[in-house]
Amino acid sequence: MVAKAKPKGEPPIHPIANPPRSGPMSLEDVVQLAARVEFMWRQAMNNCLFYIKNYVMIEDKDSPDPVCRFEIWPKQEEALDVFLHHRLSIVLKARQLGLSWLSIAYASWRIVFRPGYTVIALSKREDEALELVRRMRFILKYLPKWMIQEKKYASKDFSGPVWEATTSMVTIYHPDSEPATFKSFTSSEDSARSFTANLVILDEWAFQQFAGKIWSAAFPTINRPGGGQVIGISTAKMGTFFEETWDGAVIGKNDFKPVFLPWWSDPRRTQEWYDNTRRNLPHSYLQEYPSTPEEAFSVGEMTAFPEFDIDVHVCPPFPIPSHWRRWMAVDNGYDDPFWWGWLAVSEDGDVYLYREFTRSPGEPKLTYSEQAAKVAELCTYVRYEGGMEVPFLEPLDYIVCGKDAWNTHHRDVTGKNLIDYYLEGGLRHANFIPAITDRRLRKVTMHEYLRPEYDANIGKYRAKLTIFSSCSTILDTLPRLPKDEKDPEKVADCSIDHCLTGDTLIDTIGGQAAIRDLVGKEGLVHCYNEELEAHTVARFFDVHKTAADVPVFEVTLDDGRSFKATDYHPVLTSEGWKLVSELQPGDEIVDIGPELIDH
Repeated sequence: MVAKAKPKGEPPIHPIANPPRSGPMSLEDVVQLAARVEFMWRQAMNNCLFYIKNYVMIEDKDSPDPVCRFEIWPKQEEALDVFLHHRLSIVLKARQLGLSWLSIAYASWRIVFRPGYTVIALSKREDEALELVRRMRFILKYLPKWMIQEKKYASKDFSGPVWEATTSMVTIYHPDSEPATFKSFTSSEDSARSFTANLVILDEWAFQQFAGKIWSAAFPTINRPGGGQVIGISTAKMGTFFEETWDGAVIGKNDFKPVFLPWWSDPRRTQEWYDNTRRNLPHSYLQEYPSTPEEAFSVGEMTAFPEFDIDVHVCPPFPIPSHWRRWMAVDNGYDDPFWWGWLAVSEDGDVYLYREFTRSPGEPKLTYSEQAAKVAELCTYVRYEGGMEVPFLEPLDYIVCGKDAWNTHHRDVTGKNLIDYYLEGGLRHANFIPAITDRRLRKVTMHEYLRPEYDANIGKYRAKLTIFSSCSTILDTLPRLPKDEKDPEKVADCSIDHCLTGDTLIDTIGGQAAIRDLVGKEGLVHCYNEELEAHTVARFFDVHKTAADVPVFEVTLDDGRSFKATDYHPVLTSEGWKLVSELQPGDEIVDIGPELIDH
């Protein structure tokens, strides 16, 4: 925000102020001043922008005096206009653009001029929740005294609204009417179930752990005809409910009005400032100071494949020569979107991903045999022989599938696996082979094929892998894949829940309990600290059912104990973290030892 400092030691200057007088005011002076105050009160009550520009003071610690007029920027004004005209607003922003101050200023306008109005603010941490209350108190403290006064210091002859505050709540008492309140809480799974609000502010929404559940609980509290309002504000974080809601707002799948504030929303930020920022934050400037929503939701320093470059790895489609070897790969899916890809290798060893077949989450599901039928159709082309059209299937060396494609589902009474259904759908002209399960090897191989090398013959960089520009899904996904936080040499499994079966026993501090009995609860559990290599106790939360009717593996230990989990559940072994599907006979699983757990 552009902040204008007042001379040190002077009170805030407002358009309404008692003019200096050398003597007592006449009755006519009193009447004129009262009329003027009434006129300005109504202007402020009926025009939020006027109220903020003329009366709201904020704190700017970079100014000579931290108490400064809120000089609202054009992009902030756009956001405010959305707040005023839409029940549901979602704001994606760059860092430090004053949106928390703006939302609190807007909330102050509501509670100062509307008796009985309730605002609830939810933040990620307790200190952040308390900070929002402090800012509300700051704004109210510096509003003109003819508008509102703090209760404990109010003049005896003042007949307007007065306010008082605790660390977590501000209350405004309106004469002869219901009080208005501003409350701020830490976001938790049940934090939205116990209140009814006119306005809910979700601060740094992307970073609130229970964002989806909070929204499910909060929406009914404001979903009244002509009723409440929600403002969700955040910088970006991939794979969150905030991102899902933002994407839905952009394409019109929900009722949120999207607002994006890029890095240059602060008029003081020049191109030189941005260039310096980019040099100092080479791995995270796109997320912290994005120019577009796409930049905001990029992976940055956690990207698994930072070498990916559209100019190097993408080319326009062209006919694949008939003598090039071809194969396919499939990411199996029914409830989750599937993905089929076609690849070809040239005589020089360059690989081209030239076709893909998938569905978006909102499109109709296809059974495995229906997918195979569509893939077979896409593999079919026509040649003319003897004046006749003759259909041919393009030759494929093999189709690579995940190992679970060979598993028989326990609920499938036919005893078939995915390969059987793919064959039934018409994919009979190529062999199916299992994918490599070593996630480190897969990532290393991908780095090899993406590594840019300068080609002096064409005067630019190229790589072993090139993707046709028509393959939009993989081009959108590849640069957004993050590294595994526990093992950066692997790509994170960011879209699949790590599931144990409901009867799995968990060692809580109160004794063993089936994980199904911990759903919706919080508590302490015995676990292993990797850094200390020792037993410890940690908090558990957000235990929930993630899937049904999915394949599970049973892992049996040499002492006879066993557990069941999905193939993507991580297990800590003596060689590091492995997925259940990666375990081999003889692997040693880290055990904290029953002697350390005193039931």
